[in-house]
Amino acid sequence: QANMVMMAGLLTLSAQFGAFVYTTYFMFGWDIMEAFTYFAGQTMLMGAYVYFLMVKRDHSLESMWEVSRDRFRTRLFRKYSLNADEIE
Repeated sequence: QANMVMMAGLLTLSAQFGAFVYTTYFMFGWDIMEAFTYFAGQTMLMGAYVYFLMVKRDHSLESMWEVSRDRFRTRLFRKYSLNADEIE
């Protein structure tokens, strides 16, 4: 589950990069696309800050992977009525 979330993020960033390259060099030019890339960067920065406010952890790949893994694990423990302390 955590790996799927990380792969989805990578695919999203790759698609965004490809779209920016295509629209910058083949469709519009840098004069028009500069504003779009600026606002996309600002949106990602605000998303990282919202992530920090919600999770109270660093916005790093390792931290995001641990949060995703822990949430999935907690959900499984609740589903099957298991106690995490007894298993560890």
